[in-house]
Amino acid sequence: MVANIFSLLGVHHPTYLDAGANHPLNGSNTALFYARGSRGVIVEANPNYMPLWRELRPGDVAVNVGIALERGEMPFHFLDGYSGRNTFSRSYAEAFIGMRPEFAVHEVRSIPTVPINDIVDEYFSGRWPDFLSLDIEGLDIPVLETARFDGSHPIVICVETKDATGVDVVEPYLDLLPQRGYRPIFRTWGNMIAVHESVAPILLCANDQRYPRLG
Repeated sequence: MVANIFSLLGVHHPTYLDAGANHPLNGSNTALFYARGSRGVIVEANPNYMPLWRELRPGDVAVNVGIALERGEMPFHFLDGYSGRNTFSRSYAEAFIGMRPEFAVHEVRSIPTVPINDIVDEYFSGRWPDFLSLDIEGLDIPVLETARFDGSHPIVICVETKDATGVDVVEPYLDLLPQRGYRPIFRTWGNMIAVHESVAPILLCANDQRYPRLG
């Protein structure tokens, strides 16, 4: 879906910021773009993944920090070695364990954290890339609330909408994204895709009389 959006917009090699990137291939929202020649920055708090990123996607900049509201360090809770269940949020981890008691927090490690605006300033010279993929286990809403979209902005955002218990909770994103200048246009289970309001009319055929207006 995201690749189709960029194709319709004539953006053939979108840049990206993949926050909470996890594995470089399995379930990756940016692996297809990388294979087609795009490059970007991935941010992943789990240090276990860094050798895989260097091996499988050496053209990307892989940053081993967590995205948070402040620069510093935070306890990162490992439920296992590699899955996306690991999180900075203790309450998120506890809620997941409550649903899946076979899991437990087997390690807590202090991991550096950086605000997402600082990542954009440092690695993109202050201008947002074309695509923002956000999957940071319970911190997605506060990070979206504090992202600076005034001077520049991503064209497309994909954000995870699952809570710790696996429920797809979309209402907060339906409220927040339009406030930040984005129109939600598609959902998969557990994710919402939104486009900036400046390109929404192109994608929704709002200026073409051959198609009915939507919304």
